[in-house]
Amino acid sequence: MKKFRILSVILAMAILVAAFSLPVGAVSIDSYTSTSYTEAEAKVETMTSVYKSEEYGYEMFIDSLSGEFAIKDLDTGKYTFSNPYDVAVNSSITDIKKQALLSQILIKYTDTVTAATSYLGSFTSAALLGDQIEVKRIADGIRVEYAIGTVESKRLVPRMIEKGRFETLIYKKLESLLDSKAVTLTDEERFVIENIYKSSYTLVDLSKETIENTIQTLKNAYPVLQTNPELKFYVIKDNSEKTLKRIEDLIRNYCPEYTFDELEYDHELTGYEGTEKEPPLFRLAVEYTFDENGFSATVPAKSIRYNETNYTLDSITILPYFGCSTVKEVAGKKTTGGYLFLPDGSGTILEYYNADGSIKTGAQNISVYGIDYAYEDLTAANNTANSQVCRIPVFGLTDYYTITKEVVRSGRPNMITSSSDRTGYVAIIEEGESLATITASLGTMLWTNLAIGECEYNTVYASFSMQQTDKVSLGSSLGGGSGISKSIDTRYTGNYTIRYILLGDSEDAAEEPTYVGMASAYRNYLISTGAIAKFSAEELKSQLPLYIQTLGSMRVEDTFLTFPVTVTKALTSFDDIKAMTSTLGDSGVDNIKYILTGYANGTASYSEYPTYVKFNSKVGGNKGYKDLIDFAIDEGIEILPNFDFVNVRRAGSGFKYKKHAALTMTDRYATKRDYDSVSQAIESFGRVNIVSTGAYDYIYTKFAKSFDKLFKDFDGYNGALAALTLGTDLNSDFDAEDPITREDSKNNTVDFIDALYQNYDAILVEGGNAYTIPYVTDIVSVPLDNSNYAISTAAVPFMGIVLHGCIDYSGSPLNMAGDVMYEVLKSIENGASPYFLLAYKNVEELKNVGGKLSDYYSVNFETWESDVVKYYNILNKAIGDLQDAVITEHSVVTAFKTNTKAETGNESDEANMLFAELRTAKELVETTSKAYYAAVEETDKIVSDQKNADLALTAENAAKAAYLNAQTRLDLVQDLIKRNAVANVVSVTYAAENGKTKTFYINYNNYAVAIEDPNGNAYTLTGMSFVEKAKLEGIANKISVREDVTAFVPATTALAEFASANENLEKAVASGNANSIKRAQEAMQLVLGDIRTTTTNVAKITDNNGDIVYINYETSAVIIKISDTEYQLISAQSYLMND
Repeated sequence: MKKFRILSVILAMAILVAAFSLPVGAVSIDSYTSTSYTEAEAKVETMTSVYKSEEYGYEMFIDSLSGEFAIKDLDTGKYTFSNPYDVAVNSSITDIKKQALLSQILIKYTDTVTAATSYLGSFTSAALLGDQIEVKRIADGIRVEYAIGTVESKRLVPRMIEKGRFETLIYKKLESLLDSKAVTLTDEERFVIENIYKSSYTLVDLSKETIENTIQTLKNAYPVLQTNPELKFYVIKDNSEKTLKRIEDLIRNYCPEYTFDELEYDHELTGYEGTEKEPPLFRLAVEYTFDENGFSATVPAKSIRYNETNYTLDSITILPYFGCSTVKEVAGKKTTGGYLFLPDGSGTILEYYNADGSIKTGAQNISVYGIDYAYEDLTAANNTANSQVCRIPVFGLTDYYTITKEVVRSGRPNMITSSSDRTGYVAIIEEGESLATITASLGTMLWTNLAIGECEYNTVYASFSMQQTDKVSLGSSLGGGSGISKSIDTRYTGNYTIRYILLGDSEDAAEEPTYVGMASAYRNYLISTGAIAKFSAEELKSQLPLYIQTLGSMRVEDTFLTFPVTVTKALTSFDDIKAMTSTLGDSGVDNIKYILTGYANGTASYSEYPTYVKFNSKVGGNKGYKDLIDFAIDEGIEILPNFDFVNVRRAGSGFKYKKHAALTMTDRYATKRDYDSVSQAIESFGRVNIVSTGAYDYIYTKFAKSFDKLFKDFDGYNGALAALTLGTDLNSDFDAEDPITREDSKNNTVDFIDALYQNYDAILVEGGNAYTIPYVTDIVSVPLDNSNYAISTAAVPFMGIVLHGCIDYSGSPLNMAGDVMYEVLKSIENGASPYFLLAYKNVEELKNVGGKLSDYYSVNFETWESDVVKYYNILNKAIGDLQDAVITEHSVVTAFKTNTKAETGNESDEANMLFAELRTAKELVETTSKAYYAAVEETDKIVSDQKNADLALTAENAAKAAYLNAQTRLDLVQDLIKRNAVANVVSVTYAAENGKTKTFYINYNNYAVAIEDPNGNAYTLTGMSFVEKAKLEGIANKISVREDVTAFVPATTALAEFASANENLEKAVASGNANSIKRAQEAMQLVLGDIRTTTTNVAKITDNNGDIVYINYETSAVIIKISDTEYQLISAQSYLMND
């Protein structure tokens, strides 16, 4: 695989033309939706090469009329298009949907008067209108400037014009051009002129009307007729921008006498009073550039201009159909698989096909970095608040396809050629990602008032929010009363940038087109930019780290002399941490990292903001903390006191709400609100306020001054801390006097956490939002699963593949999980260390504390001690020696649910037979393929020698038929296996720098499954378990006999008749009466005799143990004969074990 190129001294050669004109023979822009291109090369021939770099390995071609472009990977020779080139091929969608597919930019905007929301596409509202796309050269790429919408605020087009004036001043001048030799009209101009009466204008003439109601209706519609009924005039009937632009161009070019003064006169004469306001027009630029890490598309925020009085710009979608995949067949090219990747939690894929082979449709979107709590109205987040959060701004697409063609051979049968390939890309949102929503769309369009509903393409894209609008409450407090929409001018002035890395199967490609390849490309990108680095041997210990978050103290209600009082009680003191360390050390666990919550500035339930640091006396105070650091240095453990810099429960020394708290758009203090699982909605009121990131500089100075004093006397120790919420929370500040966008908040957070990283030995966060990764040593609660949406095919360990071998991380606390073993298996799959949330004493009182602490129902160290050791040992034994390894492979494993008798054994008869069927089918295709092409070569040689080729042609035709039949059988076998295989079984492979590798097979199902071992035998993997590949050894189950049997294919009516006859036969057999059996057999024969369709696509397989499996490859149910007295119905593409 080609790795990212290091910059060389050779300058990139740019092929840039002074004027970007269309190549000779290019079609009119109006024909783009109907012009068919079945090959990528044919489309590229209509474009102009505008950039080429041998150093970076790319060449770019562009169509300056439409803005479409193609990128050629110079190493692989493959093209990736900004828009699908085959929209007109085998298409069943409307032109407006095709226009959306041909857009590089889609703009969502709102009319400020009507509040109506719509989309504008760059093809419909720029390319088709003409002269609204301009291509310019820039360093290492090009800049495309768009004017999307109507450029002219007033059109030189009469909406109403007196009949004679129209014919004299406009139509006759245009009509004369039709036969003129002095002027050459375009096809479009000629069409408009010839159809101007039919399509563009309609004549209003009361003298031709005889029905009184019609006359009165016209007078009501056109008041001028009430005072001047003799007036005859034309009224424009097509007000579309496209038509208006066409007519205006004709008038400006060929009717020079018709000016705006004439237009005013005509409108005054006919009484036309226009109500049109300035139409929507949005100007922006997209800069396409190349470097050693791929290709980038950037929209500078400063390039965006529009009328802010009449319209609001809600969002911009960049390259919505870049590299998209289609499920339609084009010129022998057929998509056989592939998927969209979304960063939902650990990562999720959405395959193009369901397990039964049907095409999957629908959409899923996800907001990067989750909820922004500066908004009052979080209704839209209710559906996703309990879902996984997008921590990394990455998405991607793969396309797996076959190309089957027939090569014409003179005087001989056409030769069939078949090849398969895989392509794809991974996209990284580099700038503006905190304002982005990523959408995966399977065969559907979501462009309101532009193009919605089904389409033939699958795509994934990012949309950037431009307008920060909230539905704010008019009540007395947050969440109360009715609401109105409110916006605030928090203009982001940076860039919106998406980087694309192209993937392919070629050895020269950056990475393979899989989610593993995507994650590897992203990891390499992070390494090349210095964001992460691989572990060195000196950085690692022999054991996995064990993360333990301990709860320090709490405030509880108590009594003193019968009076109610509030007291502070310790949950885990510093001495308790020493005791826990000793206990775990006795069990061989000594690489422990403690996260201390509720120790400083108060308690876990009630603490002051960390503008200062003072440890609670109940847990040991500042002196106890220093003693614990001494202990930690001696024992080789880490102590990371946790400070919440993002939220404030109570102002401490130096913290002022008016100066340092974030505001909503109604000048209320913003609060963080939890999700209520009972109401399944986000709560209206929050328990904590949000800190403005604009205060972080001040906060850091205050915090560091106090915290640093605690360890200034330690040699070689510079302190360590956890700042959990810095890795999960990102909020705006809508202070009207000094607003901060979410993207600005991200940059402020980066500066803050970077300062912590530079000053202290270790920084630990939770979640791991991407912008924090370069500045932390540890991340806990990294998502290990996806949100399990119905449209999703499977969760994948994308984050684990990116991070493993570079940063220490864990999943969520195991003891807080509903199924601990499930989380342990997820940790193996994702490469995560174990993590527990524990307290040492007084745990029974947590339920009475209220708030978040009451959720911690299972945190007693004494209760969990043995399980902590048990689960830690499971994980450490599995992946403890792989800390410097990277995850190189991951896949869904073909597995079958075992029958009852195999639940405890190491065998599965059906699985063995199915695995064997697939191997046989693949071998048959390979054998018949070789035989066919050998026969073709022999025929060609005989014909070349001018000999009689009759026998060779006969042999070739037979070989061709055998090859095609074998391929059909393989397709049926693969479809059957996919339909009958069970989900939730995966494999993951780790590879270390020293060459050591480990592969694990993991079964998440609660039942045993059969998987295939390296020798082709079925191995039974028990429910909720894993096994290392090195220990994977199934039991061979040799096939004794395999034969194709003839089966009946019944129609719907015959099915009912068979069911009745079969029931009677079973009853007769059960009775033992010979006459009854004979009559039932005869009745069955009559039913089967009426079934005209039979098939041999049914296999009967017998193994050495005498077990028999019938496999039906047909796509409909079949009836098989077991014996004279037994018949069975086998469902479509399924199998039956005949015990």
